[in-house]
Amino acid sequence: MDLDDSNRVEILETATVILLNMGFPARQKGYRYLREAVLLVAQEPVYMALLTKMLYPKIAKLYDTTDKQVERAIRSTIEAAWKYGNHKELNEVFGDLREHISDRPTNKQVIGRLKVRMENEMLENEWLKESFRKIQESRRIRERSY
Repeated sequence: MDLDDSNRVEILETATVILLNMGFPARQKGYRYLREAVLLVAQEPVYMALLTKMLYPKIAKLYDTTDKQVERAIRSTIEAAWKYGNHKELNEVFGDLREHISDRPTNKQVIGRLKVRMENEMLENEWLKESFRKIQESRRIRERSY
């Protein structure tokens, strides 16, 4: 689904607040790529199953880089947040993962959890409810057409 500019900005603002609250370092390229990944996965859930085949190349094209650099930058940003981020917020979203693994979660795990967190935040925020409804409706229409 193509979002108009105002809806895209609102969704990216929500993702930004979530990422910053968790302590993802905004100065890293991976932060911007991760934010874009969450937006794209929210728009097109099929990207979750095809990170390396579809999602990373799409982000790479948007930022004029390679899919390998996108994957590595996201991984590096996750590592930084996992080590130095807001552990209270990270535990809220990744609590079960933080208890069972000592290393950082995978890119896929983080993108998936952040997508769910963003959708929950959107449902709670009055100004984003309409945007989320449009995304959900578009998904239903696409699913019926397959």
